Amino acid sequence: MNDPLKIIIMAAGKGARLTPYSKAIPKSLMKIGDKTLLELNIEIVKNKFKRKDVHIVLGRYSDEIRDYLAKNNNFGLDITFSVIDSRDIMKGLNYTLLQLRPHIESHFLFILGDEIYFSSDHDKMLEAMRKNDDYDIYCMVKDSTSPSQILKNYSVHVNGDAITSVKEKPSEITTPYAGLGTIACSSNIFPLLEEEMTRAHPRHFIDLLNQGIQKGLKAYNFKTSCDYYNINNKDDFFEALRFYRARKIESATISVVIPAYNEASTIGYVVRDMKRYVDDIIVMDNQSPDGTGRIAGEAGATVYSRRYKGYGDAINQGLKEAKGDILVVTEADYTFQADDLSKFLEFLKDADVVIGTRTNRSFIFEQANMGGLLRLGNIVFGKIISILWWNRKCRLSDVGCTYRALWRSSYEDIKDNLTTTGPEFSPEMMVETFNAFLRLVEIPVSYRDRVIGESKISISMRHSAWVAARML
Repeated sequence: MNDPLKIIIMAAGKGARLTPYSKAIPKSLMKIGDKTLLELNIEIVKNKFKRKDVHIVLGRYSDEIRDYLAKNNNFGLDITFSVIDSRDIMKGLNYTLLQLRPHIESHFLFILGDEIYFSSDHDKMLEAMRKNDDYDIYCMVKDSTSPSQILKNYSVHVNGDAITSVKEKPSEITTPYAGLGTIACSSNIFPLLEEEMTRAHPRHFIDLLNQGIQKGLKAYNFKTSCDYYNINNKDDFFEALRFYRARKIESATISVVIPAYNEASTIGYVVRDMKRYVDDIIVMDNQSPDGTGRIAGEAGATVYSRRYKGYGDAINQGLKEAKGDILVVTEADYTFQADDLSKFLEFLKDADVVIGTRTNRSFIFEQANMGGLLRLGNIVFGKIISILWWNRKCRLSDVGCTYRALWRSSYEDIKDNLTTTGPEFSPEMMVETFNAFLRLVEIPVSYRDRVIGESKISISMRHSAWVAARML
């Protein structure tokens, strides 16, 4: 292949099937960890194809995407854009590629911007393309272990390196190979595209490729070994996110934040209990006169003794001080146990934020301060939030449980909107999680009785009513 290969990322999709998540942000800017789908694909262009330029096709949200890349373009690439009018996006890939013809000299390769390749081997595909440089069509394919991957993408029949046929979203499985959204073509494909767009109902691009193959266009396949996800809907997105997090969590650092005031009798036990499982413990001591800060420090915690505006202020400041990949909040009164941390970590593979609930009676110790009225109040408030944010499909039963865990990246997404300073900080974190279109799940945790001292939140019925009013 003598002519330069044009690399294109297709990021013009509307993302309608990802609602409500794609209402707040373009699909290509949704994040896996701390990187957007678009950034992950740009990295492939830079690191695997070793290119210094890339052409990105945009549609809806084109201004937002360009602004984001202008602020976050640390790739050192020359990025150019084509914008497809939102009214023309529905004309499909055939129409889009024809609009790009002036930018293409001979061969081009496109990557669909809503696909993810973990441990990408695109560099090996490029090597294979250079060996078969007479190609008209070159598709990345995967020997799939999932039937849905073939049915949701396109099927590919192969004979060695050659492709004998392809079919968009087949109705049955007749081959183990799923075609992926990395496809290279020669300019010989353009006459087929032009003819197809004269039809009243043009066929899908993949079916058009099949026509070209049957007419004699030279088609090859590269069998990838990477882990791959096609983000068609929210289920696909969460599957990809779980795959990423399940591997990241093995090496993730964990920070625990503990707000404390006059908890000298229990804080040492809490710190030592948590130390068995986490990397660092931060105690936000509200200048307790009983030596809480000193005891926490002697037990192994990092202590910040300050005058806080309230319970929520102490937690929020502690989250800002924490350095871990995973942030955990718990109480200083020893009513929660570190052994429950494993449950939080397991659910963090699927969720952005995991909240404990103390409303399951079988998990509540007999003498624990979780009477019927208090439990009912938390359930009612949980139902109110669940109804107001019904399209997040989350069911809550305890808005006041301090024991919770979240990814640092999730906290970064919501921290600027966390403004309350008292006990109402707990439901505020839930609400802002939903407002940021993050995924929250609630899990039952064990709730011990307070052996020493008294609760700072539910001292009396009058005080509990005051707390409830602030939460509401």
